[in-house]
Amino acid sequence: MYGNERTFTVDLPADHTGTTVTDLVTGRELPVVGGAVRIGPKSGLVLKLSSDEATAAPPAHVDFVHTLPGDGSIAVTWQTTAGATHYEVRRATRAGGPYTLLAPKATGRYHLDRTARPGVTYYYTVTGVNEQGSGLPSHTVRAELPAPVTPGLLRSGWRDDALGGAHPGSTAVRGTTVRVLGAHGDGLGEGDDYDVLKRDIEDALHYASRPAAGSWTLTARLETARSSLTGLMLRDKLAANTRYLFFGADRDGNLVLRNRTRDSRHDWQDDKRSPIVDKLDGHTLAATPYLRLVRDFATHRVQAQTSPDGDTWLTVGTLFTPLPYAVHAGLAAIGDATFARVALEDLPAQALLVSVERDASTVTVRWNKPDDAIGFTLARSTDGEKWENVVENTRGYAHKEEGFRHGKRYYKVTATLVGGGTRTTAEPAVAVAETLAQLLARARKTPAADWTKKSYAAFTAELDRIEKAAKEAGADQDALIDAAYAAYELLVSVDTLLRKFEIAQGMVQASTIEWPGKGTKESNGWKAFDGDTATYTDTLAAESWIDIDAGDKGPITVDRIRVHPRTDAADKILRANGTVFRGSDDGGQTWTDLHTLSGISAAQWYEVKLPERASYRLIRVLDGHNGRCNLAEIEFWYLLPDTE
Repeated sequence: MYGNERTFTVDLPADHTGTTVTDLVTGRELPVVGGAVRIGPKSGLVLKLSSDEATAAPPAHVDFVHTLPGDGSIAVTWQTTAGATHYEVRRATRAGGPYTLLAPKATGRYHLDRTARPGVTYYYTVTGVNEQGSGLPSHTVRAELPAPVTPGLLRSGWRDDALGGAHPGSTAVRGTTVRVLGAHGDGLGEGDDYDVLKRDIEDALHYASRPAAGSWTLTARLETARSSLTGLMLRDKLAANTRYLFFGADRDGNLVLRNRTRDSRHDWQDDKRSPIVDKLDGHTLAATPYLRLVRDFATHRVQAQTSPDGDTWLTVGTLFTPLPYAVHAGLAAIGDATFARVALEDLPAQALLVSVERDASTVTVRWNKPDDAIGFTLARSTDGEKWENVVENTRGYAHKEEGFRHGKRYYKVTATLVGGGTRTTAEPAVAVAETLAQLLARARKTPAADWTKKSYAAFTAELDRIEKAAKEAGADQDALIDAAYAAYELLVSVDTLLRKFEIAQGMVQASTIEWPGKGTKESNGWKAFDGDTATYTDTLAAESWIDIDAGDKGPITVDRIRVHPRTDAADKILRANGTVFRGSDDGGQTWTDLHTLSGISAAQWYEVKLPERASYRLIRVLDGHNGRCNLAEIEFWYLLPDTE
């Protein structure tokens, strides 16, 4: 029908004898030509071979090859294939060949072609090889080596490119300092990879980069950043529309972590999956001018780390970013920028990596799992010299500690390996406690609306006292830090003012009787309010609803909505998503939408804070997505006046 029918060649084991082979599906004797049989479209076969002994075979074909232009060279990377002991990398200047053997015994999955020349179009193939011979060659990959924007970068190890519609600037490399001058662009494009109409996302920026393979760290000190995008970046292609990860500063000096994976999946939560932006609240370039990316290829996770001095590193974010084995790693800017102490350093294979994250006084230590690790021991020190084990022989990959208020804590991880032996992290991760100034600045951002007026006033008064005391000569900083943490105990949540609006059975009615045709509309609707999470409303129609009419008991005042989804089947839990809460004061002639449920994925209570108070005599719970109003429980809550 579509003109894409194909005939396939199936290779037989090398030890097969005979000029035919029996197809057990059709009973036919198929001719063997050149050690293979042919199979047409819309058919299958099961072959009866001349021997049932399994023999070694050549490797499977390499199914992924990728090329990356660099500084006077082209990097070739590929996906390893079953059975290969090494690989042959070939190159031609025409797709049909002839091909020249560049690397007869390449190991791993990376080869750097240093003989490539600018202006020439090349074609590469990679073939797996073992003692039985060569597998099929990979598909042909076309590659070019474009000239960099700045000709003077030749043999510096770097290249620069003006991506998208960016105005070309220039790049200067002096030792470990990289300067970008005169670049202009719109930065990272906006869109949504789930939405076909918004998937054409074009970046426009100046990018200085070099190919980087496997796991590595990229570090730089951002000395000047005069645009809305300056920072570290990895990309899978030197193209405007591609996958990337960016970690750097915006125009205001706030740090941003962002990636694009082209993840086009969709689920009930409706959250955008690609691109993802994490604004890293509270982290600024001024406070931590040193930035570092740590890429762990085995897990496809990239850590974003900051440091005030280049020695003590804190992980501020981690994003899952699946990219090829080799990528372009470098520096991005859309204005003048200076990157000092730039370093791209390879991590050894099976490296054990440890990192720390701190949220206020809570420290979370994380580590990866090398393939040969079967257990981990976490050790802690307050001075980097004397160590104590805090977790032993765990199979977990994280450890959390509370109450970290003063000084530093050092952490290292030792892995127990398959077959015996151990491996320890090369360097410890260091957690640094908040300073008093940082603690007070964070405390000042505490939202007043979340706490009662009286308690919030007491809290801010205590912060004022601590801030004043800190300015006195000889002030005990540690004691004041403890006092600032203790000040949080003065806060009283506004949740203490919450009261539940009591729904009576006579107020509730569903749009239909219960599936498959029993009970009444009233009894069906009441199951969402009967206090039992094991029961649930279940209507007969794809579009249905539950009405709650308070009558003379109304209006129903709502500040928060609590819901519990149906619990008897995992797929039925998701039916709650998309349900709309509406209010009406004219008997249902007109409706005002209050909230649409999303992000429900487990059999548990969910609470929604409305942006503003709602008060209606009639509330409708509308299901227009064939979820059959499958809610186990619904509660409406309101806040008493905060008069103190």
